[in-house]
Amino acid sequence: MEKTDAEKANEIKVQGNEHFKKKEYTKAIEYYTQAINLNPIEPSYYGNRAACYLGLNKFQKCIDDCNETLNIDPKFTKAWIRKARSNMSLGNFSEAQRCLNNALEIDPKDKAVQDELAQFKKVESMFADAKKELENNQLSGALMEVK
Repeated sequence: MEKTDAEKANEIKVQGNEHFKKKEYTKAIEYYTQAINLNPIEPSYYGNRAACYLGLNKFQKCIDDCNETLNIDPKFTKAWIRKARSNMSLGNFSEAQRCLNNALEIDPKDKAVQDELAQFKKVESMFADAKKELENNQLSGALMEVK
């Protein structure tokens, strides 16, 4: 009996996961994209590809895939976290905060969400301090805050 597209897509996703574990993100993206083409309604394929884009510092592509994931499954916590990380990396702190708040609403006890929120607060504070230093024409102080 021939396999369904969903079954084929899942097998391809497993191959992508193997490359992801080895941090071969570009190769993993190829497999996740094939899985998406076979079964475009499975949110984990977009979520996994978003994780690869995050690993490659392709933040906008990560956000785009997180949006696809969340259109299919708005309670996909990892997508909210990845979207927050990407926005934080792009300096979009208010959007990162919104994403983390959404993740927190879904599962207030999720340790990954709590850890990410704590990290966000540290980064946001560090950049706020650096901004103050810059406003006071203290470039060296600002650079120390960012380090």
